[in-house]
Amino acid sequence: MALDGKLLLKIVDVFGKRIDQEVNINLHHMGLTHRVANRVPGGKTIRVAKLHGRPQNLYRVQIDPPSFQPVQRFVRTATKPKLIEMRFPVDPGKVREVKFPSFASLPSALRSVLKDRNLYDSLAEIPKAGLLNILTKSLFTPLLDESVVVSHIVRVNRINGDRIIASVGAALWGQVNDGAGAELFKRVDGSLHPAPEAGFERLGSFKTPDDYGNLQITFFNKGSEFLADIDIDDAAGLGHVFQVLRNHLSGRDTHPYDIHQILYAHQSIDAGYRFQV
Repeated sequence: MALDGKLLLKIVDVFGKRIDQEVNINLHHMGLTHRVANRVPGGKTIRVAKLHGRPQNLYRVQIDPPSFQPVQRFVRTATKPKLIEMRFPVDPGKVREVKFPSFASLPSALRSVLKDRNLYDSLAEIPKAGLLNILTKSLFTPLLDESVVVSHIVRVNRINGDRIIASVGAALWGQVNDGAGAELFKRVDGSLHPAPEAGFERLGSFKTPDDYGNLQITFFNKGSEFLADIDIDDAAGLGHVFQVLRNHLSGRDTHPYDIHQILYAHQSIDAGYRFQV
């Protein structure tokens, strides 16, 4: 059987920049026992030859760049192959440094919510990343009255790596509750979100209808005061958006850096910070 099949592969990060690292590449034929394993430079087009061609030309390719998460994809070889581009999300554990935008360069809507430049500058990398993920997603989440979620956040009271607790205007509750009927949001179970302060009662929890990288808002009130527990939910985004290997994801929580990559790759939402790996 002639081995006249070839592959041309280009590996890039979520921004389309070539990954200039040596990578492990493994190809498994889907039907025969043919396997190919190699370590090759990722900074240029990867050329693989001597593969099975048509009609038995289906392979599973797995690539593992050192500073990025391993990705797999099913590909078909050809005698004159077209270039196949594969995108890789950064591995949070391999990030050496994060370059954040200055407070002055943030969108005005975000500055008006944060108010305190000193607080923003003093945040550690992970909570700052989580904060920017949530506020930027809120900036691009529309409401029925054509405003956006972030414009109704009065103050950020607490910042964790994956969520914020914020004081919000009563109008946000009404807009999101009514937006569920217009399919801007969907009602979800909020029982895992306890009241952030004593005396507040849960009103309801809602998610945006995105396939991955959903903004979830859980509302609480005490009299005329309203609080919102806001996070970005993602149970399967890395596996579906990037086809990250399942065994790499099992047993670990979604990291704010993962959310950053999902928002950009899946929704073209840029939280503004960049990684040095």
